[in-house]
Amino acid sequence: MGVRRLERYIEEAFLHLQRANEALMEIKDYENPSKIERFAMEVVVFRFSKLQDLLGQKIFRTYLEEIGFSTTGVSFDVILKELQKAGVIDIDRWALMRELRNAIAHEYPEDEESQLKNFRLAAKYLQEMEEIVKRIADAA
Repeated sequence: MGVRRLERYIEEAFLHLQRANEALMEIKDYENPSKIERFAMEVVVFRFSKLQDLLGQKIFRTYLEEIGFSTTGVSFDVILKELQKAGVIDIDRWALMRELRNAIAHEYPEDEESQLKNFRLAAKYLQEMEEIVKRIADAA
């Protein structure tokens, strides 16, 4: 049952990555984006947030359970340390990704400068999150 659940989560993660990468390919001008490019930027940021949540809320715990580490009653900090020990994540990089996800959640629509900055970071971190998903998929 758990393996199947992990497989479903990994499939969902790859879908988020695929949609984000498709949107990234539509963006030619990061400095002065067209209306369509702005929509594509929003897709990238949305998919980044969804992927970050999926990893942190479902994939990490399920993966650790699959490799024999019980996550019942365990704090998220302990989970992150186990993932780092297993070579899946770097805790400091993960903290930066989580910080960005939280900043995106509290973004104001009129703050275009902040939106553009968050988009650039999301695009950068998506590559790192793809590596995390691949490491988990390969080990599963």
